Amino acid sequence: MSHQGNIKRKARAPKSTAASSSDAGFAVYIADNFQAFCDDEPYPLGRYATYEAAAAAAAEHVNATLRTQVEPGMSVRQLLETYQAFGDAPYVRPPPSSGKSFSAHVHAASVAEAIIAAKQKPVGLS
Repeated sequence: MSHQGNIKRKARAPKSTAASSSDAGFAVYIADNFQAFCDDEPYPLGRYATYEAAAAAAAEHVNATLRTQVEPGMSVRQLLETYQAFGDAPYVRPPPSSGKSFSAHVHAASVAEAIIAAKQKPVGLS
């Protein structure tokens, strides 16, 4: 059985009239794991002066996606399975000249436990 019925999908960002790939800097694009084979994928999130800034924006997008998908009582495995099936997967272009490229799935795995813990933390108790 699919988790799709439980997924909170956010509205798609409008197609950007972002600068062309010949512009300096780094672009973040959003691929949708659920619609990975659609012709209109991916869509641009934005352009950034440095790779680090672009990777940070991509990471925050993954965090936001995970926060919308986590449900009370969900395990890390369940959250990651949901994310990998239905979440947004940003990536940065061009890749960095040195070092490791940003990976949405690696980042999701590294923050899933903290996002679940934050969701389960009681609010308003002092």
